Amino acid sequence: MKIGSKIQELRKQRGLSQEDLAEILGVSRQAVYKWEQDISYPDTDKLVKLAKYFNISLDSLFENNNYQETEHVQHVTYVIRRYHYEYKSTKTLFGLPLIHINLGQGLYTSKGIISICNFAYGLFSFGIISAGLISFGVISLGLLLALGSFALGGISLGAVAIGLFTLGAVSIGLFSLGAFSVAKYVAIGDHAEGLIAIGKSYAQGTYSYSTGEYNPTEVKNLIDDKIPHFWRLFKELIKIFL
Repeated sequence: MKIGSKIQELRKQRGLSQEDLAEILGVSRQAVYKWEQDISYPDTDKLVKLAKYFNISLDSLFENNNYQETEHVQHVTYVIRRYHYEYKSTKTLFGLPLIHINLGQGLYTSKGIISICNFAYGLFSFGIISAGLISFGVISLGLLLALGSFALGGISLGAVAIGLFTLGAVSIGLFSLGAFSVAKYVAIGDHAEGLIAIGKSYAQGTYSYSTGEYNPTEVKNLIDDKIPHFWRLFKELIKIFL
């Protein structure tokens, strides 16, 4: 028995008219008529009210005349909502929003003075892949400062760091510190190669020293004497680690 016929049977057993049932359920008589003719179907809320009023289980509305359970297939639709949040400031500088945040499940990009995203680029950028003046990310490219598993920038810190002044497991630059350190001017690490090289197990350069057997003052004087004054900032930074 279809659900419309079942509703009609229950209504008549109680001696109710379509108008009576409509008033009890808070719907129009036309709605009840359409249900009983199987033109339309009650929504879940109305089905629950019907079952409660007639004191039957919700499943029994789908039973046949002999009260034998008919096959009932329930179709469930799962809606997966992807998290996404985006904010872009209305104020701009150099044509870029001051702040652009674009985060979520999937690939999103952001571009701003301060930029935060999966893929971000801006003056200050934070993301899985980021590029900017100051950049933080798994893969990070920064004109001034880069921090990431792979970092490329003026000052780079990462597992693999390439730049002017670098710190990393593999460190390549003008001034480098790391387990494997290669530099044009000063390299400090377990394995060090550079003009001035200070290595624990290996040191190769014009001026090479073992880690525990060098005079810091002598090396600082070499740095001042052999490296152009243009790199004064990085010269002073590298001296901190001597």
